[in-house]
Amino acid sequence: MAARKRVYGPKLVIWSTFLPCAATSVMFNVVHTLTVSHVPAAIWTAAMWSILAVGGWEMVVRAPWGRGRLSTLIRYGGVSGAAIGAMWISYWHARAVLRSWGESPSSAAIGPVIIDLLLIVSAAALLALHTRRTPVRSSRAVPRKARPRLKAA
Repeated sequence: MAARKRVYGPKLVIWSTFLPCAATSVMFNVVHTLTVSHVPAAIWTAAMWSILAVGGWEMVVRAPWGRGRLSTLIRYGGVSGAAIGAMWISYWHARAVLRSWGESPSSAAIGPVIIDLLLIVSAAALLALHTRRTPVRSSRAVPRKARPRLKAA
């Protein structure tokens, strides 16, 4: 049995995107909260929004969901709704911080979107790297032995 080849290049790129995006998103939320409140519980809650957004995505993708309508509704409606809500709050925190730092309105508007989307995409890419894939055979493929042989006339 051949040893499984490790791929470090893509992993390194994905982790080097995921970690800074996660840290930046959490930082924006905490900085925004520190400008408004110094209550420890508020600071903890501020840090959670980015973590909840990624956690919601992870639940949608990783959990072994059932196939019924209720399971689908909970999976995409409930979990995705919560993740989108967390991203919404995170977006406005980051936007407010960027504006207070003197960024242009357009940069402050698009910057948080870039950070959160790269966070979600890199989380999905990490999942794809760590998920075993089984090759899918085409239903049209006919095994070589089963092909009929034509005789010359």
